[in-house]
Amino acid sequence: FNKAIIEGYCSRDIYPFTDYKIGSLSTKTVKRAITKDDVKKIIAIQLDEKSRLFDSRNYFLFSYFTMGTNFSDIAFLEWSNIVNSRLKYIRAKTNKPYDVGLLKPALEIISYYKKIATDKYVFPILSDFHQTPVQKKNRIHKVLVQTNQDLKELAQKAGVDVNLTTYVARHTYATVLKHSGVSTSVISEALGHDSEKTTQIYLDSFQNDVLDEAN
Repeated sequence: FNKAIIEGYCSRDIYPFTDYKIGSLSTKTVKRAITKDDVKKIIAIQLDEKSRLFDSRNYFLFSYFTMGTNFSDIAFLEWSNIVNSRLKYIRAKTNKPYDVGLLKPALEIISYYKKIATDKYVFPILSDFHQTPVQKKNRIHKVLVQTNQDLKELAQKAGVDVNLTTYVARHTYATVLKHSGVSTSVISEALGHDSEKTTQIYLDSFQNDVLDEAN
């Protein structure tokens, strides 16, 4: 509108933002995180390995133990992304390369799925059956909805009073690091910048061993 007024395309008397402010539509993500003790409670739940709850918990924990990996990126992980106990992939949302040293709990989760693997994907979210982008998108959305439903049930079982979702793993990873005294320049204020690009500027400047130590 300001540019249009300056260039003479409309008059200032129809400018809509004199009284009404765009700021009233702010949709900043509400901080969502649980404690390390809460994570331990979720880990401690006894589950049948053949149950959907077992897989859903693994997706959540794998995200937590791998620097808050996004659910969609987890779905697309292939065995070729695991190299010498490191996770190497391109994050779909930002097109940025990630090179993460895999912690023991993450390696244990991977080891479990390696034993039952039937195709190129690490986790049983996608399979070779899903060929087209639409099929993959629909499948990921379906499993994400199911996983978030399962996580709510897991939170109840663990006595964790929070709306547990896959995204909570990302917030928890960052918040736990912050509470552990890790520099905010490394975790960029618990990944809570208004722009994720700002966070990535910080992360790009560190070597993998610095991020591994933070992990």
